[in-house]
Amino acid sequence: MKGKNGVYQNIRESLKKGQADRFIIDGRPGGLTRELLDSEIARLERNGDSPTEIVAILGDGSIVYWP
Repeated sequence: MKGKNGVYQNIRESLKKGQADRFIIDGRPGGLTRELLDSEIARLERNGDSPTEIVAILGDGSIVYWP
């Protein structure tokens, strides 16, 4: 990931390139939290970028499925 905005930037870049719209994110190295993940997903949606599915491993090792 690319720091605080890594989720947003990586997903947005992939969607712009026409790559798959399903994502698996390993946020353990960066300490990704549920709050940050939710914030980044909301930011994507506000900008018209909506992935079909996200599976994220948070910094504490828990797994989040979206939607």
